[in-house]
Amino acid sequence: MAVVTWELGRAALVDWLTVVLAILSTLVVLRFQVNSAWLVVVGGLVGVLAQLVWQLCLIRVQSHFWSVSISCRLSFR
Repeated sequence: MAVVTWELGRAALVDWLTVVLAILSTLVVLRFQVNSAWLVVVGGLVGVLAQLVWQLCLIRVQSHFWSVSISCRLSFR
């Protein structure tokens, strides 16, 4: 069972946003006993908003230096 959990975690937690969402959702479930359906809805909304932000701003993360370079193109035509 632990090996399956480990493999699912490795497959699902692919970037910093999913890791942060997993940690926050674990804390919310343990602290407030919230229904997991709400976590799915909020996680989906956060994903959609993050995708919109990443479409507007070009965010490059260089993983070997852990530096972030942000350049926004907010010109609407």
